[in-house]
Amino acid sequence: MTRDPSAEADRDPRRIGPTARLCDASGLDWIYPQARTVSRDPQRRRQPPAGPSDAGRRRPQHVRAAAYAVVAEDRGGGPRRRARRAHERTAANALDRSEARRHLRQRRCVGQASRLDPPGARVRPPTCICGVALSRKLVILHLDGLSADSLEKALRDGDMPYLQHLIDAEGYDLYRYRCGLPSTTPFAQAGILYGDNTEIPSFRWWDRERRVVVQFGTGSTFEKVADKYFAGCRPLTKDGACIAACYPGEAADDFGIAYQDRSYGRQAKSRSAANVLVPYLANPVHLGDWVWQTLAVFGRTAKDFSLARSVGRHPAPLYVWTDVAEEIFVHHLTRYAVQKAMREGYSPIYAGFYAFDETAHAFGPRDASALRVLKHVDHTIRKIAAAREGRYELVVLSDHGQVETTPFAAAHGSPFGAVLAEVLAGFRVQEVKGKAYGPPEDEARGHVTVTMSGGGAHVYFADRATRMTYRELMNRHPELIPRIAALRQVALLMARDGEEDVFIDAQGELRGAAVKPLLAQYDDPDILFEQLIRLNSFRNCGDVIAFGAFIDGKQVNFENQAGGHGSIGGEQLHPFVLAKKEWSIDTSRVNAAHQLHPILSRLRDQLASTA
Repeated sequence: MTRDPSAEADRDPRRIGPTARLCDASGLDWIYPQARTVSRDPQRRRQPPAGPSDAGRRRPQHVRAAAYAVVAEDRGGGPRRRARRAHERTAANALDRSEARRHLRQRRCVGQASRLDPPGARVRPPTCICGVALSRKLVILHLDGLSADSLEKALRDGDMPYLQHLIDAEGYDLYRYRCGLPSTTPFAQAGILYGDNTEIPSFRWWDRERRVVVQFGTGSTFEKVADKYFAGCRPLTKDGACIAACYPGEAADDFGIAYQDRSYGRQAKSRSAANVLVPYLANPVHLGDWVWQTLAVFGRTAKDFSLARSVGRHPAPLYVWTDVAEEIFVHHLTRYAVQKAMREGYSPIYAGFYAFDETAHAFGPRDASALRVLKHVDHTIRKIAAAREGRYELVVLSDHGQVETTPFAAAHGSPFGAVLAEVLAGFRVQEVKGKAYGPPEDEARGHVTVTMSGGGAHVYFADRATRMTYRELMNRHPELIPRIAALRQVALLMARDGEEDVFIDAQGELRGAAVKPLLAQYDDPDILFEQLIRLNSFRNCGDVIAFGAFIDGKQVNFENQAGGHGSIGGEQLHPFVLAKKEWSIDTSRVNAAHQLHPILSRLRDQLASTA
């Protein structure tokens, strides 16, 4: 085959080196340098065939396939053109690989390390140009149920080596904050994403106006009341990606994955879960990893369950299998979706990982099973962090902690609903996610709904349209509050008398700040008092709210859980934020999750505006 002499001349480095220049395409990853190199000589420029149109594609306009690069004209400001495929090295106006490397070294800022990957001749996006920092994008990883104390213990024990690497090598630090009451994911996550978590009194509650039980997770019903929330808020994830969260956060995409595989209010641009799942399983590496994890998780969980039963412990069966599903399927798919969102350039990205929380519910937060899951979570963080490539900054946070618990039914001998039905003779008492007690529907003289979340329970007289006052409760049902407050398994009851907060324990009634000496055994009494009265101001609260007592170091849990949250006391109120010291984040005055929203929003805007 005869070579074209003009093409050979074009490849003469003495001719091309001084006149060629590189055009930056920093928004594109892994582009061959030939596709970024254009000669200044007008005679050597040729119009390349146009690449395929992006019309009709669902990806953002600024995102292009890695096989194409945007090539600009010289400083004269001519029209932008689309180059041929980057792997077609025969283009006459392309430098060969060695010339491109040499030219990159000449053009790079002094002191900047080369980003060229010699084996593949690929260019990583620069973090600065001529010493000026480029804007950064933000990815936030939400580790559900992991308290600051549990994280510190995991770091000391070597269970989360990559997070320790972030602290030691990348200047990260652990910042504690208080999530507020109730210490549940819907409450905390609404505060973080929207800056507003009012009228979210628990993981589940009774909406008197719509006459519906609102709950999250499997069978979520929040969509029935969603129009009542977050008006006028500017979400943290607006126009970004919100993956595996309770709320859509006005994100451009959720990748079809919402909390516990349920969603409401999906955005118009959101793709279905199948569009994420099919490519994930189509990759042999992902499929093999998924099969291996399935076998490993089933075997490990069965072993842990049998071992716990053999030593007299009682793991929660429902949460055992929820944990299996979380680890096998949702966790891996969420990780893949985050990496995909990063490749497509979304910012900010918020993603929830729930494997530790589910395992802690099943076995307890201090159990070896829960600690082993932290290694799995740490591995996921490492994989996501590896995809930053100088474009993304990483924040890791949790929404609440967990404490060791014992079920109310085991501690008392009867479920909480059965105790209420005994006190409220003639009323039919329905436990949400539980059984019904009392007379049949057609014979009942009233209906009571009990929503339970860990160590907290809300009691609603469901036939009423408004919350009953403490005075009215005592007049209509004089035995209810004294009988429940006298239970050893109940630490405190809370009700509302007009504008006054009323607290009741086995010793009697306390009003307002008089309860602070009692609260001192659970946390800082001043802060805990403010958290309690804010919760008590919600119209969606129960007519009376019960908090489980601590017995032998474990809190009484109104659900059937080995570990829980949603109440007062212990690590459940103390989550964390892991962030770089240079960002000067101050969480010392954050006493509720909604106060974290402006801090993260400022960080998002600060990173985006850095230029």
